[in-house]
Amino acid sequence: MNKKLPLMGFVFFLLLQLSVYAQDRTITGNVSSAEDNSPLPGVSVIVKGTTKGVTTSATGSFSINAPSKAVLVFSFVGFEKKEISVGTQSQINVSLKSTTSDLDEVVVIGYGVQKKSKLTSSISSVAGKDIANLNTASFDQQLAGRASGVQVTVGSGIIGQAPRIRIRGTNSITSGGSPLIVIDGVPALDGNQNTTNNPTNPLADINPTDIESMEILKDGAATAIYGTRATNGVILITTKKGKKGSPLKVNLNMQYGSSDAINRLSLLNASEFVTIANEKLKNANGVDQAFLDANGTETDWQSVILRKGITQGINASFSGGLEKTNYYFSLGHDKQEGAIVSNGQKRYTFSSNIDHNFNNYVSVGTKLQVTRTENIGLNSGSNALSGNLTGAARLFPNVPIYSETNATGYNISPDGAVLGQGANTRNIDNNYTNIAFVLANNKFNAQIGRALSTTYLQITPFKGLTLKSMIGLDY
Repeated sequence: MNKKLPLMGFVFFLLLQLSVYAQDRTITGNVSSAEDNSPLPGVSVIVKGTTKGVTTSATGSFSINAPSKAVLVFSFVGFEKKEISVGTQSQINVSLKSTTSDLDEVVVIGYGVQKKSKLTSSISSVAGKDIANLNTASFDQQLAGRASGVQVTVGSGIIGQAPRIRIRGTNSITSGGSPLIVIDGVPALDGNQNTTNNPTNPLADINPTDIESMEILKDGAATAIYGTRATNGVILITTKKGKKGSPLKVNLNMQYGSSDAINRLSLLNASEFVTIANEKLKNANGVDQAFLDANGTETDWQSVILRKGITQGINASFSGGLEKTNYYFSLGHDKQEGAIVSNGQKRYTFSSNIDHNFNNYVSVGTKLQVTRTENIGLNSGSNALSGNLTGAARLFPNVPIYSETNATGYNISPDGAVLGQGANTRNIDNNYTNIAFVLANNKFNAQIGRALSTTYLQITPFKGLTLKSMIGLDY
């Protein structure tokens, strides 16, 4: 009996120790962001394998009862989950790293962002990186073939002309068929803003290298957000911003391309034209040898108006983020020379995007984009004075381009109405003037300045409620 007492005492002492070890004790601590060390309110702190848990206060602090062998799980939307064993610790301080969502996973939907897996509206997304290397001056032309249900066509090869965009066909009979363009939350002016015949495209004022992403809203969800203006769909454009805590990043982008006419009309040369024209005239009224080739003149009028066009651009951007401020700046210059003489465009752009967080509750931001565009258009009608391609096909190849006897220096009639007759013994009666003279005196020019600016104030009084006021200017 005496031998059993020490053994029973040892067992009792061991059970007492296990009971004490298994008892819950209070664990306190703070949860903060690993990027800026700011407190994180609303973080879930749960004892792993149980339903016991708490959330952090407005200052990021928490208090929870847990046994020593427990594992605490810290989780918060937008941050990586973290697990920590309690052990002998009575105070646990945790830093959570933020997570970034790829554009392929998150879609801008007009009133916020949403994961594609939870999205029911009909939306197409185009990432900025998918269009950054395309050598076109206007972002709207880069949508062609990149979004289902979106049709992009260009009426002519004239540089600066806005393309025709249709989302799921034409949805309006009496009104226009173009979609609404929204840039960083502000509806933008589109359509030809010029009062002359020179076509302009205000959407080309946006530098494609500044675009982070584009989303196309195609169904009733668009009208629910933007009203009747969105009847033909909405194209949402999100521009680039700096990222918090990232060092200064400098990007330099240079592009060069060329364009040329693929096919040309098969026309008579000077000798063939003289033979055919004289036979025609003789059969008609008996006149012989009215068209001559005395000086061996050979003018290819298609080569006069067509050239190898070039496209070149240089864009530089600077972005980064401090503890509370993110910034993005860019400068750009683009130049295009069309495949038809005189047609061209120059564009100069400046963009800035700054966001600042005063604290966890108040943040502000401002964006400014300034563009200067110089556009040289063409009078591309089909009449004798304006049609460049028509004129090149109709003008006689046995007459020269220039004339020393004319004050203009070009081979034109004294009144300037038609092409000069050269060595021919009769006037040229097709009523077409010297197209080289027309292009050299082209006055279809436009200088366009644009300022697009937005400023916002955002207040988050507590988790789940965000108040945001924005003012935008498109001038």
